[in-house]
Amino acid sequence: MIEVSLVPDIKRELLRARRIRNLIIFIVLIVTASAAGLVLILFTTFGIQNVTINNLNRNAESNHLALVQGRHHPSVNDILTLQAQLSHIDTINADKYLPSNIFGVLGIILPGGNSRVTVSELDFDRATHTIRFSGQSRSGYAGFNALVQTIARAAFAYVLPGAEPPDSPDGCRPLAIELMIMETSPHLSSAEIAQRAPVSDDVRQRCAAELLLDGDIQVGDSSYGQSADGSMVLRFEVAFSIRREVMSFHTSNLILVSPPRQNVTDSFNQIPGNMFEEAARGLEEGE
Repeated sequence: MIEVSLVPDIKRELLRARRIRNLIIFIVLIVTASAAGLVLILFTTFGIQNVTINNLNRNAESNHLALVQGRHHPSVNDILTLQAQLSHIDTINADKYLPSNIFGVLGIILPGGNSRVTVSELDFDRATHTIRFSGQSRSGYAGFNALVQTIARAAFAYVLPGAEPPDSPDGCRPLAIELMIMETSPHLSSAEIAQRAPVSDDVRQRCAAELLLDGDIQVGDSSYGQSADGSMVLRFEVAFSIRREVMSFHTSNLILVSPPRQNVTDSFNQIPGNMFEEAARGLEEGE
């Protein structure tokens, strides 16, 4: 009789089942660990994103509040709104000026001829309408004094806003000449001034005239030096403010007028021409 033992086969199947079970458990553990790691990574990523977004939102709200309250820029509302920008157009337009007019001013105040004065450095302060320049005079203080007195006596005329230019070919010039004569020759009567500078009623109605100088003349240091060609010259610095109408873009038909090219220093103007004359001759016997 033949007997077959089944125990080894059953045991082999049991061992095989255990291996499969262990393999499945191992795979499940790996998958679970991977899933847990992925969840952790996702949680960390979302957490960091939320924290970052919250911080950015808080910063944006803080900056917005600071801008609104004007802590960073006091006129932020004027800058950010189109309506505010448009409201400044009139102000900007009214503040337009013609920088080239400064050369016209220099053209009437700088003495020529024997008292010729030249400019070496020039500066214009738009905020205060102040002209500052360093110059030199070949005639010494004679040219310098002529310059200062010309600045003090120069005048300008222009057409009033909304008015038409006068019909006179000289425009508004007679009114500026009249004002300048009144300043340089205060001893003249009204009739004498009218004779020297006749001004029509049409010009008076349409024009205005003012002195060029607005304030005082500031004189800096002065000293003698040598020019580029070796000549002896007086070096000086001068600063003075002019009327805003002179540089304004909206001043119509501007005319700049300077005193006649003659001696306009204080010493000359304050001493009458008939104060001195040749000494009288003594009488001889029989005369």
